[in-house]
Amino acid sequence: MFIVHEPKERLIAAPSIDNRLSQQQWCNVYGPIFDSQFIDHSYACREGKGMLRACLDLQKAMQNLPRKETWYVAKIDFRKYFHSIDHGVLLDIIGKTVTDDWSMWLIRTIIESYSPGIPIGSLTSQFAGNVVLNEVDHLAMNLGIKKYGRYMDDIYYLGNDRDRLEDQMYTLALFAESKLKLSINGNKCQVVEFRRPYEQPQAIDFCGYRVLPDKIYVRKSTLARAGRRIKSIMDWAQDPEFLAAQLCSVNGLLAHADKDGYTRFVERNVIVPAQQRHQELISQFL
Repeated sequence: MFIVHEPKERLIAAPSIDNRLSQQQWCNVYGPIFDSQFIDHSYACREGKGMLRACLDLQKAMQNLPRKETWYVAKIDFRKYFHSIDHGVLLDIIGKTVTDDWSMWLIRTIIESYSPGIPIGSLTSQFAGNVVLNEVDHLAMNLGIKKYGRYMDDIYYLGNDRDRLEDQMYTLALFAESKLKLSINGNKCQVVEFRRPYEQPQAIDFCGYRVLPDKIYVRKSTLARAGRRIKSIMDWAQDPEFLAAQLCSVNGLLAHADKDGYTRFVERNVIVPAQQRHQELISQFL
């Protein structure tokens, strides 16, 4: 296990090779079965989905909003989501689909090997995180919420009736706390106006990006964090492949995003010097 401190402190659990193989085999069998139960607008750890797809679908939803109305975005946040997942609740949900005794024993052994909650960093944890909040997704659909999206524990939905959005948020949050035993972060569960009549729309933060109807920018805090990491590596890096991996990570973020002033600043002062340093390291090995 190890701790990362950005964007906030998290305990990461790296399973052993044997555990990884067991988790992979279990998910190979049951992952597609549960995936067929997920709604289209659940994006985390699913083939053909991901953060970019989530942002593009949010952008499409924003483009289809009538411009002469005031629109709001509701966001639901869970406090320490993975560590808040209740083993009993998770196993009850899984048990509705998995009826094989050996398979249930295996997933129970994996889940109960860690407490509290489930560990960040394992394959079954990604699977379990989607399975639990799939219950919230379907409740949202039953409430008639249309413009809805979820990336793991990050949920948003759009509407033009603030009172209705707040009532729906209360229903979803109450369900998550009472039925799923999740810990709601009340300070971050809110309904915010993002488009005013006859005015330019404001961006919505989602999955590390700022999404507008016609633009998608990398969130400044995300880009700043990547920039600090690359600058710190440049001071001591001797392996061109290691530095290249960090550059690929940030360039992957920027590849599908538009450029604003801050993006150009980071490119000019961090990425370009890092690329030059990478070429210097390669030349030393030739």
